[in-house]
Amino acid sequence: MGLVIVSVLGQVSLKHGELFTPDLSRLLPATYHFNPSLAVWNGALWMAYRYVTPRQGVSLFEWHREFGVCRLGDDLEPLMESNADVSGRIRTAGGKRWFADPRLFLHGKSAWVSYHDDKDLYVFPIDFEQLPERILPQRLVLVDRASRSGERNWGFFDDGAFKAVYSIHPHVVLKLEEYKEQMDARSLYETEVPIPWNVKRWGEPHGGSSPVRVGSCWFSFFQSSARVSRWSKKKVYRMGFYGFDADPPHKIRFMSKEPILVADSIGGPWSYYRGHAVVFPSGALFDDGRWLVSLGIHDRTMAFTVFGHKRLLESCVKF
Repeated sequence: MGLVIVSVLGQVSLKHGELFTPDLSRLLPATYHFNPSLAVWNGALWMAYRYVTPRQGVSLFEWHREFGVCRLGDDLEPLMESNADVSGRIRTAGGKRWFADPRLFLHGKSAWVSYHDDKDLYVFPIDFEQLPERILPQRLVLVDRASRSGERNWGFFDDGAFKAVYSIHPHVVLKLEEYKEQMDARSLYETEVPIPWNVKRWGEPHGGSSPVRVGSCWFSFFQSSARVSRWSKKKVYRMGFYGFDADPPHKIRFMSKEPILVADSIGGPWSYYRGHAVVFPSGALFDDGRWLVSLGIHDRTMAFTVFGHKRLLESCVKF
């Protein structure tokens, strides 16, 4: 992975937190492309991304949500010939055409992808270069706690066992067990620390990028949202950074004191959904002290940015 990321960061010169938007015309045709996730596989940098096109005379809740994958060049521009529609190959019970927020992660010796259908989460392994005609994902089933109205934003990681961060505050880690048509998720650890994140002002932290191990911790970029005012339905998203112990029970060790990106400071029209200002960290890769992070912006477009690891840690509270 190191050679790929070093090559990319050598080509794209970005300051800490500066945004770069790729040429979206190189992606599958759609009105909006957003929430990109990243993975290095077989020596190449791959991206999964969500895309949406409004449908005339149809409620936005009935618009098809789709996602695709493509390779990225050293300049972070999509390679057009590598684009592939993934969601069109997925077969699930009921045939619901809602495939949102793909997240890439590594499990065992394979690359995997997760997505949600506005209610449940699904996962499956992915071979970027040889996609099958039919993809049969496994639905994630919570077996020891009540499911939320919409399950999403789990942070999948593999430390020899297949696990997922279910929530950040408290920090709940699940263990996943694979079966033929579903994957059972059981609570493994639950810990809590007095987080420095101002929940009342900025909202509860929720999962963003898949955790990446650096040294003795797994790190992830998270997101939260809060209403613009008491009377408004519009929300502003904020992004933070946190790390948890690699050793069980995976207690939080670092967390941002302040947002590292705030969506209403990013230009462009806000979301087609209730007018939210959105910055959504969907993917992160680490090498040689630097992070390459992929972001969804306002549910309309995407961006990449770079952060220095040392500088991020200096902005965190350490427990």
